[in-house]
Amino acid sequence: MKKKTIFFLLFPFITTLGNAQTYNGNVGINTENPTQTLDINGDVKGSKLTTNYSNLSSTGLVVMATTDGTLKSIPKNKISPLVTENTGTIISTGTEYVVAQEFNIDMSADQTINSTTPQVITNMNTEAFDNMALYNNGSFQVNADGTYVIVISVQISANTTLTNPFIGVRDLTNNTWICGVNDSFTASNGSTGSKTQNYFIYSGVDLKKGTNYAFAARTANSSESFTIKKEATDSSGNGLVSSVTLRRLK
Repeated sequence: MKKKTIFFLLFPFITTLGNAQTYNGNVGINTENPTQTLDINGDVKGSKLTTNYSNLSSTGLVVMATTDGTLKSIPKNKISPLVTENTGTIISTGTEYVVAQEFNIDMSADQTINSTTPQVITNMNTEAFDNMALYNNGSFQVNADGTYVIVISVQISANTTLTNPFIGVRDLTNNTWICGVNDSFTASNGSTGSKTQNYFIYSGVDLKKGTNYAFAARTANSSESFTIKKEATDSSGNGLVSSVTLRRLK
């Protein structure tokens, strides 16, 4: 009987997925030597990406590429914000980009100041703009430590000569003045017999988060009084004459 010898040739079973390669635990696509956990040599496409930008808060992460193509995540507030939670001016603090706190407030009615004890100007409460919603009837806080510019422009009236009325920003937490103006009141009589004079201050100050501040005024003597005016009237009509502004610089 003739014997038959059968030979079996065994080939390793090789499975490939496209051009994917593995090297030292890294996976590479279109590269034989992946240097990262996933190394793609080519373009990347995504579908069904979110268009719900409300989820992109200032504390979220943004993916960026280094010069060699490595993807890294970075907090969104470390770059110029793509989406902001507040309307306003974007500034750099040196370490991050933020929306600067700003407000502009007008008088809603005249207010009389008649004490040497500082009085909050509570009628300074018509908000033209308050992007952080931290202003309330003459008082305010800031949302972050920083340097802020404060502008105060008011018109005051009185029937008698005043000796250095004081108008400014007061630290209510520590009972100190932050900035202010106290020029002598030397106005001439107006058409109604009252005297009016404008006071203006533009100042850069350091303010602290958590501290209570207020726009305030006082007289120099207990026998004096004056009125902070909402409007002035002339031949062209009525116009607002008293307002305050705050904006963060850094």
